[in-house]
Amino acid sequence: MISFILKSWRRQKGRFILMLIGALLISGGLSTLIGLSETNKGTVINSLQKKWSASYDIVVRPNGTKSETEQEHLFDPNYLSGISGGISLEDYENIKNIPDIEIAAPISMIGFTGYSANFKKIDIKEPGIYRLTDTTTDYNGLNSSSKTNVYYFSRGMYDLPSIDISKKYGISGIDNNLSSYTEVLLAAVDPVQEAKLVGLDKAMLPVDGKELYFSNDNLIDSSNLSEFGINAKETTFPVILSSRSFLNQTYNFKIEKLDIPYGDQKTMQKSLEVVEKNGGEKYLNTLPTIDTKTYTYDSEEGHKLLLAKLSGLDPKTGKRELNNGSTNVDLQGFLREKTGSLSYKSIENPFPERWNDSFQVVPYEGESAVNENRTYRKPQLTDISMRNNPRLSPYFVGFYDPKKLTISKDPENELPMETYKIPTAKFVLNKNG
Repeated sequence: MISFILKSWRRQKGRFILMLIGALLISGGLSTLIGLSETNKGTVINSLQKKWSASYDIVVRPNGTKSETEQEHLFDPNYLSGISGGISLEDYENIKNIPDIEIAAPISMIGFTGYSANFKKIDIKEPGIYRLTDTTTDYNGLNSSSKTNVYYFSRGMYDLPSIDISKKYGISGIDNNLSSYTEVLLAAVDPVQEAKLVGLDKAMLPVDGKELYFSNDNLIDSSNLSEFGINAKETTFPVILSSRSFLNQTYNFKIEKLDIPYGDQKTMQKSLEVVEKNGGEKYLNTLPTIDTKTYTYDSEEGHKLLLAKLSGLDPKTGKRELNNGSTNVDLQGFLREKTGSLSYKSIENPFPERWNDSFQVVPYEGESAVNENRTYRKPQLTDISMRNNPRLSPYFVGFYDPKKLTISKDPENELPMETYKIPTAKFVLNKNG
């Protein structure tokens, strides 16, 4: 057999030589492609490693803040936003003085406060009893949840009722504004270090042609309110705000006039006696309406009102806006609640071939004085009595564009730069797995 093959090659020398050359070329080409592939792979890996280097190399936290997930060497999302307070100033200075430390950027979560955005002033003069239905809807990208409040107010009699009158007839006084209340989490940073870390100073938007940032002129002051019978302090401090809203909410307001006799004073009083006799507010809930007006706004409009009121400018265009008096913003002066961490428990992984670890968030089962709905964070009230809550008097310095921040993107772990981002979660399983 071998002899036959050799004789065949000798008779067809030209074809044999061409086959040999072709085999050598293919072999050399494959070797080159494999080598280039490995070289490109190494280049891509090195480039990605440089691109994905985290903004922080070391995270330092106070004692007692280790979570359940860290037993598996994992940080849970939005981790730092769940820590109230931080390390001591002495520890911070010691860290700054360690050799080879380029940047030591502290962050401390102060707690939750909020602001009210008044979208429209209502001016109702026609006598009657009116129903105001206020519905706030949150959208999280997967589903939505709504919270509705219903109020009754009178025009022509008891426009500003006392507490006793309110209980008696089910009516209340309103401030003649259609408004929304938004909670915000205050975070304290070192402006100098934050500028080095993420270029916060370069992300500031101009106000009247000037890019404002924290300076030595921005003073912090704290005064005791005990002389007013309040066991708390009022703190004045500078703030900067994001030019972009991280909320996705709509606010719907419906004003309805109830179909009930309400002409002169005698008729009004008689109708109120009927209301009282039949259960006050419960009776008002059953009455039909004869006139309805609805108004709808969203969180983007509320955020724009906040920034425009504080700066006098449109946050997107930078142009000065004229306030027509129909909208304004009220900054709230209470530090009602501190932030808290989420609780997790390790559970059996339903898909071990897809994920190494599996955790379940444990909801808080106790009572909450600040959240009527189910909550996953244990409320940490500064004081049960609002009278003794710390007072906050923030004053506006400027606003920044989070898209202009110099933040490294790490697909495996965004800690701790998620302070500047909206908390996110990826939906990977539906109810059917």
